[in-house]
Amino acid sequence: MSASIVALGHVGIRKEESFASGGEPTDYQPIFSEDIRMEKHYDYSDRIMNTSQQVGGRLLNVGITGSITFPISPDGPEMWWNCGLGQTSSVYSEERPLDSMVITLDREAGDIYTSGDMISSLEISSAAGAPLQCVASIEGKGYSDYTASTPSYTSGDDGFLHNEGKFYVAGAEILNVMTFSVSINNNLVTDLYTNQKERRDIPATKCMVTGNMTLLFEDTTQRNRFMTEESVKLEAVYARGANSFTVTLDKVRFDDDSQPLSGQTDYIAETINFTAYVDDPSTEESIQITVV
Repeated sequence: MSASIVALGHVGIRKEESFASGGEPTDYQPIFSEDIRMEKHYDYSDRIMNTSQQVGGRLLNVGITGSITFPISPDGPEMWWNCGLGQTSSVYSEERPLDSMVITLDREAGDIYTSGDMISSLEISSAAGAPLQCVASIEGKGYSDYTASTPSYTSGDDGFLHNEGKFYVAGAEILNVMTFSVSINNNLVTDLYTNQKERRDIPATKCMVTGNMTLLFEDTTQRNRFMTEESVKLEAVYARGANSFTVTLDKVRFDDDSQPLSGQTDYIAETINFTAYVDDPSTEESIQITVV
């Protein structure tokens, strides 16, 4: 037998009709990496019975956890934004309840089928000299052995690049962005096993949107906004031809601002961490993702 190699693996995905309803993949996601793992938890509770050794070993519950890192591309699957944020089509914004997914993993020597997969968080980021990517963290209900089908992909659908992005603060474009990152945390409830070995549900609760950006430190414009506690709109627009991917945060406050002197041969960078929020939930959204 020969060793399995990563290059020949692939990931299939599907939005489920209801939690853990299953089904075959409807799309295939090119990825940078994945670390989805199957877990089993056993009862090893303390029992005093004339031994100092571990006693026990009965199965308590099972589950799926881990993450998938993938490029965000013009024709890439949109179900990540549907299942990780809300709404059935662009414009995507916060909604409850969230839909679950099927994720299939072709790992050469043995494939895995997982269902009832909920997105715990999405971290969208880009950096100078690198593509736009997303890390989707997953919590799932269960898993089984599987025989994966042959995947299909859109030819030439490369991920957006950082240099294809335009960044706006308070409506004004800024040209000194070294890195940009936004995280959507769905605060999943992960312990609803009731009297079953698999989770009955994995509901999303509070949606928290945070992020950071690193700028070349050229002036004190953004630092002044931090000092005066100004609320600003942030927007990142990645475009190629007629296609675009836009992240809009209508209201953010800068939580901190730093410009460290990090080394004699380095440049000064300004790092800003921020939190998105709303004042009126009936008319405002903490985050919107627009796919064209």
